[in-house]
Amino acid sequence: MPHLPPKGVVIRDQKDRKVEGVIGPFNLGETLIITCEALGGDPQPKLLWSGTFDNSTGVYHQTITNTTSTLEIPYLERNDQWTHVTCTAMNSNLTIPKSSTVTIEINRDREMLNTMKND
Repeated sequence: MPHLPPKGVVIRDQKDRKVEGVIGPFNLGETLIITCEALGGDPQPKLLWSGTFDNSTGVYHQTITNTTSTLEIPYLERNDQWTHVTCTAMNSNLTIPKSSTVTIEINRDREMLNTMKND
């Protein structure tokens, strides 16, 4: 049986819009929810999130026609600024995995204003 790699990986925001590159800016304390979808592949690919985030919960969901995985970071913090988040789709060690990466931008205006007021 031939192994076909996924054709691609798409990351979408909460409004189901395709996102690439830098996403945001998000406010401190905001919840980030993004969904990854693997396009094609046989056998059906598994999805893996990776990045430098530690306060997140990954929710995995698989359907018959496509594979999706949702990542939730419930409380964005200062150290999430410029964090790279990658979703990788792989279906066997015989095919090359496909991946997509986004970078989180945090809106620091409010924090900077508070710092200036305290000086």
